[in-house]
Amino acid sequence: MQENKDLRNTLKTPVQAVLVDLDGVLHTGNVLLPGAKDAVSYLQTNRIPHLFLTNTTTKSRKALASFLQRLGLPIEEERILNAPSAAREYVRETGNPKTFFVMNEDARNDLEGIPHETKHPEAVLIGDIGKEWSYAVLNDLFQKVKNGARLIALHKGKYWQTEKGLQLDIGAFVAGLEYATGVKAEIIGKPSPALFNAALKILSAEASSTILIGDDLDSDVGGAQACGIGGILVQTGKYRNGILQNSNIRPDGVWENIGSLIPFLQNQAWERSKYE
Repeated sequence: MQENKDLRNTLKTPVQAVLVDLDGVLHTGNVLLPGAKDAVSYLQTNRIPHLFLTNTTTKSRKALASFLQRLGLPIEEERILNAPSAAREYVRETGNPKTFFVMNEDARNDLEGIPHETKHPEAVLIGDIGKEWSYAVLNDLFQKVKNGARLIALHKGKYWQTEKGLQLDIGAFVAGLEYATGVKAEIIGKPSPALFNAALKILSAEASSTILIGDDLDSDVGGAQACGIGGILVQTGKYRNGILQNSNIRPDGVWENIGSLIPFLQNQAWERSKYE
């Protein structure tokens, strides 16, 4: 594990804002991960600007907050930025087309204001529908895109960590639709800049003074670094040492778990005060 004092020297400016992934960093399924409670408490108690970013497409922000609170993490809905809520702003800002939603009812609660169309949509917005994925669903989406609908995906994740191990994510279906239709999907969630830029805007933070802590080398660390944000990889969730060793992405730090955030920020406290 890279020491915090070494990590600090890899960042260009003192950290002023923190972005934290949820699944695989604070929890895996219904299991709270080491350091999660203390790290969240430290961010809140010290009033450090922060947001929790997630590609999760099966729960609304309200449902996510309720779930995290049941795990013992007092995180409010306003502190969560998920892919559906970012998609709502993106779709509105790009013409607010009549859209066909591929996601469950709860996640649709974060898409208020986007006109819904089932037969002749101008766009399809893909999230996760779990076991409902089938050839019929994919072929229907194929037909809609071939007929002119924009292809928008909440994310393009390869896999995610569950209590049963790594599981295939929706990126495989999005890639298949891109291949079959010849249309490149508009991606909202990590590693797309859309979610990171939305977070920076909410926090009024500069990318160079912000870090993201995540368990996905590509979507979290690589995506953050591409936007100028420091990318910290934790060795929980979907972390695999082999993936790190075989990747061209080099995190700004590798931590055992989210608990390492506390000594890291404590070491920076004197520097941060100069910017307050």
